[in-house]
Amino acid sequence: MGVSAVRAITRCDSPGTGPRLARLGTVLAGVALVALGILGWAQLAAFRDPFVPWQEDAAVLLASGWGARWKGAAALAAATLVGFAVPRFRSAAFILPLALAAYPALSGHAAGSERWTGAAMAADWVHVLAAGTWMGALAILLAMGRDPAYGHAPLLRHLGAFSLLARGSVAALVLTGVFASWLHLSGVAALWGDPYGRVLALKLLLVAGLMALGAYNWRVLSPVTGTEAGNRRLLVAARWEVAVGALVLAVTAWLTGMAPPP
Repeated sequence: MGVSAVRAITRCDSPGTGPRLARLGTVLAGVALVALGILGWAQLAAFRDPFVPWQEDAAVLLASGWGARWKGAAALAAATLVGFAVPRFRSAAFILPLALAAYPALSGHAAGSERWTGAAMAADWVHVLAAGTWMGALAILLAMGRDPAYGHAPLLRHLGAFSLLARGSVAALVLTGVFASWLHLSGVAALWGDPYGRVLALKLLLVAGLMALGAYNWRVLSPVTGTEAGNRRLLVAARWEVAVGALVLAVTAWLTGMAPPP
């Protein structure tokens, strides 16, 4: 999502931007494939019957609804990798992450919701898109260059467009996050009275800190860019923003493995 967002922000304004984004996309699609492989192996280990051959368990798992969704996500990740790696398919590769982002919604808590299932899945998809767009675009822009001198860093050159994209992503995250919390929690007390709620509360605290840091970068540091010192301060703060975002993703991964309260 970050690679696709940066392509939209930069519009490949320099000759090397497109190939560079494609290389990053290839690597990240490969990481997604490896992650899906690990996820499939973990699911098979949990599903495993020690009294039958593992091939039979694998066949049954892959024929299930979970298996169909997993195979679809793996096929999308593989197609994204090939698309980024082969120049003639790159236009499609920048679009495929939009579909791949639906996988968590199709296989997570949203799909198992007993009420508002369709709305829950749509909100979860938008949530993943927004998070991937905000944090992914920031990480990719930083990875493309961090030279604070003369504003040469891609983040500094496209700071206005990124700020607009980030604010839209934050709005989407807040709306979909509030909806998901209302859907999966029985009440506010569950935030401290239930294990799922406590991990969710930790995520919300980290997200609040992440939004505060983003707001500080936008309102305080962005206006002072243009000098090497100001540029350097913003780039350092942006790296902290990505680091906190990584913590949020780690807690989210922990949360997805827990059952919401009844």
